[in-house]
Amino acid sequence: MSEEERDYWIERSAETGWTSENIAWYVRKDTGIPVYRVFDANRTGQHRFTSDVNEKDEYIKKGWVDEGIGWYSSGSDGKKVYKLKHPTAKKHCYHYTIYEEERDTLLAQGWTLEESGFTAQ
Repeated sequence: MSEEERDYWIERSAETGWTSENIAWYVRKDTGIPVYRVFDANRTGQHRFTSDVNEKDEYIKKGWVDEGIGWYSSGSDGKKVYKLKHPTAKKHCYHYTIYEEERDTLLAQGWTLEESGFTAQ
């Protein structure tokens, strides 16, 4: 996410509930495994991130907007990024983290762990 996009959401925190938690992890800008970013402008307003081109293409077939490569994954030498799905959210709310403690806290609260398919530096 760019600084401009982050600032956009934080400025609207009263409406969106978003707050900045600072940098979640570091990524590569131009080398490594591409991580694609898609956006559901029609229904949920959510973004998805995947290094699987077939998964990206499936989202696009369903009407999601292809926002291109968001960043590059570090591959097997990087830190695992955990993808967790909210247990009751109707809009398939996901949270991504590199921290095991955060992952474990969310799992204890009923979140579901899914494979992100990418790593961070």
